[in-house]
Amino acid sequence: MPPLRSVALSMVVAVAAASAAIAAPEGAHWQGSWQVRIAGEEYVWSLSADGSGRTYAYDSGNGKFAYGFEFYWDLQPGGDIHVRTANRLACEGGHLQAFAATPVEIRYQVLGPAQWRPRALGANHLVQFLRRLPPASPPAPCDGPG
Repeated sequence: MPPLRSVALSMVVAVAAASAAIAAPEGAHWQGSWQVRIAGEEYVWSLSADGSGRTYAYDSGNGKFAYGFEFYWDLQPGGDIHVRTANRLACEGGHLQAFAATPVEIRYQVLGPAQWRPRALGANHLVQFLRRLPPASPPAPCDGPG
């Protein structure tokens, strides 16, 4: 499992994308589910028009859901995106459950229509949107307690 900071960063980026979607007329483009890459790791982000979202990580060996986060976003003056993580998502009793987690806040600089860079973490944490996923792409079913 990647470090908590990478996971939180993934969440923050997802929030940033949702924020950009709400703020700009063309923002509806970002709503939905996306495959993204951050620091060599791939995630699925689900972005909602209300500024909420979820990020999901999968085990590279078997493709099953490994963990995730819920998050919130806020578009700041000047175009930066402020993201705050909320609950951690994990499998519990075979079901996806949300658990309280210490919030992590990250500010992103929007570099273009498919890239964001966290202001404090550097270029190696560049967020790249790889492709849009089909509607309603939930995480793989949990196969037991996580």
